Amino acid sequence: MLVQMSGISDLMTAVREIPAIARIFWNDFSGNTGVKWLKLPFDEVLHPRCCGLRENELMTEKHICLMGDSVFDNDEYIPGEPGVIEQLRRSIPRTWSAFKVAVDGDCIEDIPNQLERVPTHTTDIVVSIGGNDLMKFRHLLAQVSQGARLEDLIAPPLADFEVAYGWMLDTVSEQGLTVSACTIYTAIPFTEPEMRDHAPSAIGAFNALILSLAEARGISVIRLDLACTDDKDFSEMSPIEPSSQGGQKIVDAILQTLGQS
Repeated sequence: MLVQMSGISDLMTAVREIPAIARIFWNDFSGNTGVKWLKLPFDEVLHPRCCGLRENELMTEKHICLMGDSVFDNDEYIPGEPGVIEQLRRSIPRTWSAFKVAVDGDCIEDIPNQLERVPTHTTDIVVSIGGNDLMKFRHLLAQVSQGARLEDLIAPPLADFEVAYGWMLDTVSEQGLTVSACTIYTAIPFTEPEMRDHAPSAIGAFNALILSLAEARGISVIRLDLACTDDKDFSEMSPIEPSSQGGQKIVDAILQTLGQS
């Protein structure tokens, strides 16, 4: 196969039409002028070794944006260790990129503000939100030890959550990008007895809604409740934030869902 390139217009044409060849040309002849020739058998040109790439880097490039709360914005809670966004950047192929607009403390209602900061070249949005919304109802769990039924206590919050979370999924989906949602982890090592005893069941009910709402919209779900199951998966500074160990598990779950494991 013979490719002739003379000038920037020819180079850009090659970039658009023959990415593998253009990559070799750029690496070998960047900064030079005049006509350059590159002659390789077509199957060799397309082989990743010729481009200096691993097999998985020939996949469609993805530019991932993390939205939500401190599940992704956990840097403050693991000083001296990489946060989720840095762990994700270290784990993705070098032709991909990752960004974070998630904000510690944000709730479902804050998602529109985050959408305003999503990079324009984003291809995939991963959103983990809802945990802080649930924390607003934590006081209800103390009533279970006084004889109240958990199902009755969380019924009103569940109804409100269903409306809010469905609206959030629709709002994010309107961007026309690939969207993945996350469940809320349930193995949080709470110190309060009522939270340790009843929070997992309560959170499980909200996770069932997340799964149902996402499925109805054809949105993939990343099961953080299955990924983070060990006490060491959570920050020693705050049990509702992921540790570095938990963060890597979250990153692995994200990449598995996006088809890069």
